[in-house]
Amino acid sequence: MFIQCDRKHPCNNCRARNVTNKCVFNPSSTVTQAPETVDGQACLSRGRDNALENSHESPSLGYSLISGSNSFMGLQQILQDGEFQTIRAVHNHVPESLISDPNARALASNLPPRAIVEEIVEIFFAEVNWHYFILERVYFDDLFSCWQSANENHVGYLKPQQFSREMQYFPAMLFQMLALTLQILPQDATDMAQLLRNSLASPQRYSALGEELASVLGRQGAALTAVQADFLRSFYLKNCGAGIQSWHTIGCAIRQAQELGMHRHKDIHQQDPNDVGKTLNLFWYDEYKRRIWANLFAWDSLMAMILGRPRMINLDDCDVKLPTDCNIPKKPSTAVPMTVRSYDNDNITTVSASLFRQALASKVHEMRALKADRPHPKNYSVVQNLHHQVISLVNEVPPSIRPKNPDTSWDNQYPYLPQLREEILIMANLFLMTLHRSHVATNIESRRAAVEAALATLQSQQRVFDRSKVHHYQLFGLAFYTVDACCLLFSIATLFPPKSPESKRYIDNSLQQAIQRLSLLETHNKIAKAGLDVLKRCSKKIQEARNCQTISSGTILDMNHSLEPRLQDTLAGLYSRDVEGVSTSPSDSRGANEDQQPEPQLLPFSPGPCSFDQMYWLNQLSQIQQPHPQDPDFDESWGPIVFT
Repeated sequence: MFIQCDRKHPCNNCRARNVTNKCVFNPSSTVTQAPETVDGQACLSRGRDNALENSHESPSLGYSLISGSNSFMGLQQILQDGEFQTIRAVHNHVPESLISDPNARALASNLPPRAIVEEIVEIFFAEVNWHYFILERVYFDDLFSCWQSANENHVGYLKPQQFSREMQYFPAMLFQMLALTLQILPQDATDMAQLLRNSLASPQRYSALGEELASVLGRQGAALTAVQADFLRSFYLKNCGAGIQSWHTIGCAIRQAQELGMHRHKDIHQQDPNDVGKTLNLFWYDEYKRRIWANLFAWDSLMAMILGRPRMINLDDCDVKLPTDCNIPKKPSTAVPMTVRSYDNDNITTVSASLFRQALASKVHEMRALKADRPHPKNYSVVQNLHHQVISLVNEVPPSIRPKNPDTSWDNQYPYLPQLREEILIMANLFLMTLHRSHVATNIESRRAAVEAALATLQSQQRVFDRSKVHHYQLFGLAFYTVDACCLLFSIATLFPPKSPESKRYIDNSLQQAIQRLSLLETHNKIAKAGLDVLKRCSKKIQEARNCQTISSGTILDMNHSLEPRLQDTLAGLYSRDVEGVSTSPSDSRGANEDQQPEPQLLPFSPGPCSFDQMYWLNQLSQIQQPHPQDPDFDESWGPIVFT
């Protein structure tokens, strides 16, 4: 039986095994607890103090600590528990420099006064969290109350060493919450006047402080709050247009979550027959972690699809169960899971949208595995099946968030529901556009599906824009999905010009409406600024292509003007300032002197260059392959499409 180390030299374990000369414990290496400080900094200090004592939790060697997963953990079956834990502690210690670095305390002290933090927390849960559902209020409040009071107690569902680590990284998570909230907060918000008058209180500064604090503390033996801090930062970066940085940051969150074993299934057993509440607490906390993992899994796949990059999660490595579609109770220790699920059956749950995202992300994995998003598939039915499966996913979401014929009876109580429905619709159409983009040139069915998905996206984006306030204009989705759909629509309309006046008029109106939206967004959103520049040229090229058309004997192509040069001209004309005749927003007052535009300026609080610049969108345009002019379906792309 393993006896806890008595922290002497030689320790009681080494004395019991008669190996006192091998004892490596050094009492002088422990860190003396720092004095209590304001706003919960003592919790940060306690986390550092306890880290050496519990250093065996941090796998510095790189081995997973999941039982049976590697040869190192297999030693546990051979050695006695005491000897195994001694080896594990020696080789997996946390470097002292990461524990005692005074920079951590100095960085955490940059949090604003407690009253300001409390106010921003309320705004975060009311205005921001519903976009992502990264945090669950009941678990956040448990840690927040400990941070506020800096007491020595800890929450019952966490072991003492777990609690210490969670509190270590809690200020880093708070910094990212502040950054994401301030990013979309109205600049004239009177309640925030005290904070906003401080020129240093910018989203960029707070996000950078949170990132630096997490780096100083180190990410070995990480905590759930560290995962959430990186997750929140990735969304902040994405709203700034820093897609590549965001991708790297969410990758860091994923690696920490995997280190915590969040991708693996864990059975919850009754440990104490006289304490059912403790078991229920463990169950609901495990449920919370499964929800966070579901979000990480979904956004890993969706960002890989957006950026054209590999996924960081291998589906075969994951056996964790799906989250339960129910609300986590305010008092988890008193709620039986199935009772809560039955009670909430007709209510709104915070996990329903996450379950849809995770299901859609699984289709991304399937699409990549089957190479369905690559040109010339051996069996086109694979593409068709994935298309129908995604449509079914959309139709099967709960009525309150169903895009078509939703139950709107909850909208007054939960004002974010209309936006959530649009997000589900946009995500599904983003998948469909990605699925069919490679087949547009060779398959009329994919061509039609891509056009319909692009048009549906633009309609949805207009509805989202109509509900948005000016302080929401920095949000990633308002610009990105509009430009993405327009690029695909432009490519198809250029390569396969519609014949009917109705089709031409509908395409023109959709593109012009998108350009008007982006014109209003461009001073707030770097993605909109880059996309607007490209789409103006796209609009002009469509007009030029129509001027080259001749209609004779039922053929819509003038053979003296091949299709390929039209796209080449667009790519080559990236830096051309000749965009006269393109209708933009009535508020656009730059005039006709386009060749004297100033150099583009970085938006306030931007962390760096925009990943979704003109070259990104031009690469999107160039993904459409050149069709064969004699394709018998060449003329019929627009026939069955119904414009509404």
